Amino acid sequence: MDTSSPAAFVNGGLLRMHVGRKVRTVIQVTRSDAGSVTGKSTDGCQLVVRGSPPAPLTSYVEVIGVAENENSIRAELWTNFGDSFGLSACDINLLIGTSYTPSKLPPKPLGIWEFEGSPFCRIMQEALVELELLHNQHSCPRGSPESFLRKPDIFR
Repeated sequence: MDTSSPAAFVNGGLLRMHVGRKVRTVIQVTRSDAGSVTGKSTDGCQLVVRGSPPAPLTSYVEVIGVAENENSIRAELWTNFGDSFGLSACDINLLIGTSYTPSKLPPKPLGIWEFEGSPFCRIMQEALVELELLHNQHSCPRGSPESFLRKPDIFR
């Protein structure tokens, strides 16, 4: 397996961000002409794949190649996936790229006590915001009564 130039897994919506780079996608073949195949990507966009497809060509094909523009790929490698490939298996954030599942909210907001200027507290706060978790932030400046209640072996 060649890992020197990995291919980004894209759909029709993500292809425009990878023009000129190596990409990988799965299409449902709708039309096959001499030298090109037209198909539907996992998000329903129409893509044109140029190159020599394998014979016989099945209904679902994985293509690795270089993105020429926002809706066409110059194929280097074709892989037949068969006639009953389930697109629901491809319906994940990696392929779709535009959808997400919101996190489940905790029953009560989390309580975070932090020292001002601590890089560890900032990392925790950024993670909580990205995970969309409700939290209450309590500032404990150095020398405050809350900081003296902590055990002396904990980093300050």
